[in-house]
Amino acid sequence: MSDFFYYVNRKDYDQIYNSLSPEHILIFVLFVLGFIGLIRLSKRQRNLRLLKRLEKISLTVMAAGQITYFIWFSYFQQGGDKWPLYACRIACILLFFTYFVHWMPLEEYSIYTALYGGISSVFWSTPKPFAFPHVTRIAFFATHIGLAYSALLRILLHDEEIDRRSLKAAQKVNFAMIGIVLVLDIIFDWNYMFLMTPQLPTGYLQRSGSLPAQIAATVFVVFVYVFAVFAAWVFAVFLQVYFSPKHWKEQDMRPSVRQSSKPEFIRRLTGRVKEIETERKEQGDKP
Repeated sequence: MSDFFYYVNRKDYDQIYNSLSPEHILIFVLFVLGFIGLIRLSKRQRNLRLLKRLEKISLTVMAAGQITYFIWFSYFQQGGDKWPLYACRIACILLFFTYFVHWMPLEEYSIYTALYGGISSVFWSTPKPFAFPHVTRIAFFATHIGLAYSALLRILLHDEEIDRRSLKAAQKVNFAMIGIVLVLDIIFDWNYMFLMTPQLPTGYLQRSGSLPAQIAATVFVVFVYVFAVFAAWVFAVFLQVYFSPKHWKEQDMRPSVRQSSKPEFIRRLTGRVKEIETERKEQGDKP
């Protein structure tokens, strides 16, 4: 047993993870099936209690992955990125925090960042170069799968309006986080959030070594983060419009617990519910 413990915590790199390998494709396919399964579960009232339990489980798995990362990097001083300053790791902390303390700008930012960060990281995986089984590889997938599922369940289970105000609030927090991390990167010569050296071919940047090239690379990375939050917001709006009206109907149109929804959005959701009911009646009348 002790030999297995030392093996899964070994420090010597022994395998570069091959994205889009058969093993990775299997993980991604299972992840997508789970994602779709959660959306399908949200359509039935009897599944709401189950979804709430799954949200707690997902948050627990996500938090366990993050804590494992932090302990392992701190203890072994391996990897050079023990601080939770990447976008996904920031989103993990805020998504867990806002489950208990509902501060909407932080929650909106964490949902959108978790949504794009979790999906993109599972699709294009970059765990530490250790062969499976290793604690960092397990923690990587536990963190990012839990991250994506937690964001999805937060959208499906909570009834705040995902409107333009929420996008603006999320982008403000996004810029604040980028600014803080950028300052730390410059002071300590780090590369968290890849703001100093993009996770792309950087041969030109290394050859030029010029300040304008460095600034251009950083601006490009910032643009990617801004666009990613916007794209996740569009996806979240789609999920809410087409899969959340059921929850409003089941709650008999009671106001939101956090009372952040606008009356016109309630009317839009009510109209969507009526459309769904009309479609079902028409389908039921057909021979």
